[in-house]
Amino acid sequence: MTNNELKSLNGGGMAPAGQDVGNRNKFESISEAVKVSSQIPQGFKDLVAKRCEERGIVFRPVPGRLREGKQIYVCGRQHCYLDRNVIFLQDDQMWVPTSLNSLLDNA
Repeated sequence: MTNNELKSLNGGGMAPAGQDVGNRNKFESISEAVKVSSQIPQGFKDLVAKRCEERGIVFRPVPGRLREGKQIYVCGRQHCYLDRNVIFLQDDQMWVPTSLNSLLDNA
């Protein structure tokens, strides 16, 4: 079978199963790889902050305010805190768990 026949069977440029495609570098240099890796959020708080920044939403700590020993943050017009990678949002007097997407949508 020719390479063109294999490509057409495998949906384009895919290699046949079990065939080694070799080591393909995604980055031209080490400095480019370091720059990209520094943009990856290192923790959940960093991820929330990055998503807020992408949407132009203010995400900052409220000085001196804690809930169960966790820092309270302002996210847009809402208050929230993070506990073990769960976002808790203040709803009247209750704190309810919420998703990152709903936090950003309602900010």
